[in-house]
Formats: sequence, C-alpha cells, structure tokens
Amino acid sequence: MRRLLTMSEAYRSVIARMNRTDGIVAIGVFVALLALYTGHEQLMLSGILRTRAAFNASQIAVAIIGLTVVAVVLRLRRQDLASVGLRREGLRRSLMLGLAAAGVLSAANVGLAYWQGARHLNTLEAIAQMTALFAFFAAEEELIWRGYLTARLHGLISRTRVAQLLGVLFFVAVHLPGFLLPSPAEYLATFDPYDALRLAILLLVGYVYDTLYRATGSIAGCTAAHFLVNVSNCLLV
Repeated sequence: MRRLLTMSEAYRSVIARMNRTDGIVAIGVFVALLALYTGHEQLMLSGILRTRAAFNASQIAVAIIGLTVVAVVLRLRRQDLASVGLRREGLRRSLMLGLAAAGVLSAANVGLAYWQGARHLNTLEAIAQMTALFAFFAAEEELIWRGYLTARLHGLISRTRVAQLLGVLFFVAVHLPGFLLPSPAEYLATFDPYDALRLAILLLVGYVYDTLYRATGSIAGCTAAHFLVNVSNCLLV
C-alpha cells in the first residue's frame, strides 16, 4: 500500500516548477476564498436564502467565483491545466485508487450515520437531486484545494509533508465558518466529542484526497472519492 501511494513523478514535476511567488499568491487566494465562504455563510444565516433553489444557486455561484479566481491566477502565472492535476497520464490508476478509498470512507460514513441514529434509506429522488451538485462541488474543491493550492505551497515550503499538512489544514479552515457562525464563543463553549470527531474526519479525508493526487499526478481519483463520500453522507436519514 505504501508503494502504491508513493509520490508520483508527475506530481514531482508539478511542484518542482513552483516558486516562492506561487506560494505567496496561493496563500492570498486562500485568504480571499476564506473571506468569500465566510460571507456566504453569513448570508445563509441572515435568512435571505429561504428556498432550496436559492440556497443551491448561491452555493454554485460561490464555487464559480472560486474557479474563476484560480483560472485568472493560472492565466497570469502562465501555468497550464496539467499544473492543477488535469491530465490524462495516470488517469486510470488515479480512478482505481480513488474508488478504493471512496469505498472505505463511504462505508465509514454510513456506519457513523447509523451510529448517530439514522435508520432509513433516503429517497432515490432526494439522492438523485443532490448527485449533480455533489459532482460539481467535488470537482471544484479538488481543483482548487488539491490541484491549485496545496501544490503551490511547495514553492514556499521545501519539506513535502509540511506543505501537505498545511494544505490539509487550509481545507479544514474553509469549513470552519459553517461550524463557528453565528457565534464562535457559543460553539467553543459547547464543543463536545462529536465536534472533535467532525474535525478529525475533515482532516482525514483532506489527507486522503491529497495523497491520492500525489500518488498519481491526477485529480480524477480524489475528485471521484470526494464525490462518492459526499453521496454517502445523504444515504441514510
């Protein structure tokens, strides 16, 4: 297993091209997107997005803004799509590893939902309605957080494991507004083992997704895993 997940030459070739400026710009992109996601969370809490359609539309809009920011930066830095893991090489291996990881993580997700009291299979209609959104969001997040951001942190950090850990922590950080708002003080005051478990799961999946990208140089596998894990979240109610 360790051999399967060894950093690929394709990924090494990507990070070898990154320099200090790439790392600094990536951190700036992270800060901007964190502000965007925080603002979106506050908008949702305001009650303006009262319908499911409005909620979904706002999520899609935020994702498109994030992708646009990355696309503009890639154009300005004259970097191609292969630099964010969009490549044919290693595609099959990436998908195979991604599906294997998804099987384990999805089974754990369903088991956790059952442990929390979920006993009924969600309707096929509800699952189908969320599937397209899950596919889009998985592709968007993997391209931004694995393909773009974490790879460019190597321009600032020479130790690959440290750069990987920082990228995973950034991935967790963008989910924090959903936990902390509207009252960070109240969240911290009522922090319990379940909250700790949710953060641990985010760290775990972030690490797994990034490892899949590193092992193949393609974001296809981590995108597939991310998508299927998201689907598994809504299987039981």
